[in-house]
Amino acid sequence: MSAQPSPPGDDSPGIMVSVPAEPVPARAILPALYELVEAHTRNALATVAAEGRTISCKAGCGACCRYFVPISGVEAYALADLVERMPEPRRTTIKQRFADAEARLAAWRPFDEQIRGEPLPDDEHRRMVVEYFGLGIPCPFLEAESCSIHPDRPLVCREYFVTSPAEHCASHDGRDQVKGVRRKFVAHALWYLTSEAPTPKATVMPLTLALHWVKHRAGEEQRRKGLEWLRRFSLILENLARHHRLNAPQPGDRA
Repeated sequence: MSAQPSPPGDDSPGIMVSVPAEPVPARAILPALYELVEAHTRNALATVAAEGRTISCKAGCGACCRYFVPISGVEAYALADLVERMPEPRRTTIKQRFADAEARLAAWRPFDEQIRGEPLPDDEHRRMVVEYFGLGIPCPFLEAESCSIHPDRPLVCREYFVTSPAEHCASHDGRDQVKGVRRKFVAHALWYLTSEAPTPKATVMPLTLALHWVKHRAGEEQRRKGLEWLRRFSLILENLARHHRLNAPQPGDRA
């Protein structure tokens, strides 16, 4: 058991999370990170309710599932494993959706511009996410405008909420009217978790390229004790906060 690694300045109550004692891939601690993100989320949503605002996100509203949803290499491995464990014919169906997305993305930009080692400058990043949204590529797990892997969704999906009408999220013209819940994004720490560089380097990609990325890195997952991964995650949170890189993106700007 270990205490929750809270972002500096976070006033949510501490929780306890369980992590494996033995050496494991970083994705093995994702359930613990889900718990701490849910705790931070409850705190943030309570603040929203106290201000008299209402979250408009709900099942059936899948507009944000067509955004550039940034995930880490850790989560790419987890999603690839999830897909491999799906029964047929669902596994083949999901893989085909990923393949279709990859084909469209390959025609848009080179993959090495989409799978990055560091976040882009703000203006270039905004241009990329606007272009991506214009492609209209749905998340491969989106079904009936709802997430079909909701319990296993990435951290950034757990952290993003809006209080404005859903139709603004679905329209490029309405992006400036989207009102998000301003808060700290701890998901960004996962981008750096497995870096071995003296100055940690990020690994971030659109969710739609997760299977492509894993396919070219099979067998490369590092193993550490669960508590060591959790401690590394906590240190990265502190460093990101120190450099003001934990601020949540503007609404509609997922990466």
